[in-house]
Amino acid sequence: MIICILLLSNLGHNFYYLPEKFQRKKYINEHFMEIIKKYPRESVFTLASLPSFVDYSHKPELDSFLETNKEEYIFYLLGKQLSYIYTKEQLKELFSVISLLTDDILNEEGLSYTDIKRLPQGAYSDVIEIGSKVIKVGGKRFCYHVPNCPYLLQPLIRVNLEDISSIRGTIEVEEKVDMDLNISTSEVYSLYEKLRQYGII
Repeated sequence: MIICILLLSNLGHNFYYLPEKFQRKKYINEHFMEIIKKYPRESVFTLASLPSFVDYSHKPELDSFLETNKEEYIFYLLGKQLSYIYTKEQLKELFSVISLLTDDILNEEGLSYTDIKRLPQGAYSDVIEIGSKVIKVGGKRFCYHVPNCPYLLQPLIRVNLEDISSIRGTIEVEEKVDMDLNISTSEVYSLYEKLRQYGII
């Protein structure tokens, strides 16, 4: 356990690179309040974003921490793609708005900050899941118009950030969908035919 303490204190938020044989999860949960007070905020954000890493008994403390630092946490989850182009200071106002949007969705879904799930990053966007909703924040899209068609997912919100700020990028909110790609070639062709009937190529 002493080795684990030394490794964790030196690795900071990179603790997840430690093999589980070092009992990292056990140590973190046994010393959770100490870690939440002493570790850099980003280390706690990493803990919060890893599924099932923090025991349920610590959820109230973690929720309180994330709520107190919500703008920074939302930036940690959704700011990577835009950070390649803009500084944190340039994105500050935008992420204040995204934080308010997140609060609205959490309230509507009856969830809290510890219920936010980080999804794999896409080619253009950082993505999180909040209950039945998905938020995407990322680069500029080639097209903002989505044809009204029952076979295409209609965004609830899709904003070209250049329309409201100096940032080139996009915010989207969509309904969560089944991402299972295990479909047959005939099903793909059937969908293609239906899209063609709507004039969508």
